[in-house]
Amino acid sequence: MSGIKRIAQRVDQVSTGDISAVTTTAPLQGGGTSGALALTLAPFSATTATATAADYVVISDTDDSNGVKKALISDITALATVDVQSATLQIAGQVFS
Repeated sequence: MSGIKRIAQRVDQVSTGDISAVTTTAPLQGGGTSGALALTLAPFSATTATATAADYVVISDTDDSNGVKKALISDITALATVDVQSATLQIAGQVFS
């Protein structure tokens, strides 16, 4: 029992600290040095890249309470089909003419 008591004493002795500042770089915005801080994503301030099938994008998963998830671009493009004969675009079952 004395070993458990010593562990509890050591845990009580571990100092805790305060966060003194939160800084961001593009495409994140926000931060600060006091109070309730907020961070936001500003996608238009991000650098441009040429996407490949192996790249990821951030999505809001509506099937999971809008949880923020990542998805492969190849998974997204697999949802789209093009019917060249009738010049229609079909994305996830919805047809656009």
